[in-house]
Amino acid sequence: MDVFNDAQPYGSHVQTLSIVVEVRTKSWVVGISAPDIPNTVRVDTLSTGDTAGLVAKIVKARCKEMDRVLLIS
Repeated sequence: MDVFNDAQPYGSHVQTLSIVVEVRTKSWVVGISAPDIPNTVRVDTLSTGDTAGLVAKIVKARCKEMDRVLLIS
């Protein structure tokens, strides 16, 4: 399953995440938010170059958002 290319996996709901990555010399600061939920930003710090960790954070946030949409559908 390609979790990044499923345009609308559940009905007509579109799941959107806002992702911000602050690249520093020794770490990356990652902020992830679902725009339809105001004032909720999850902020995590990863080691510089930890692309696997970054993808894992995005996949986890996307799965959580899909679960939330299913609950309110």
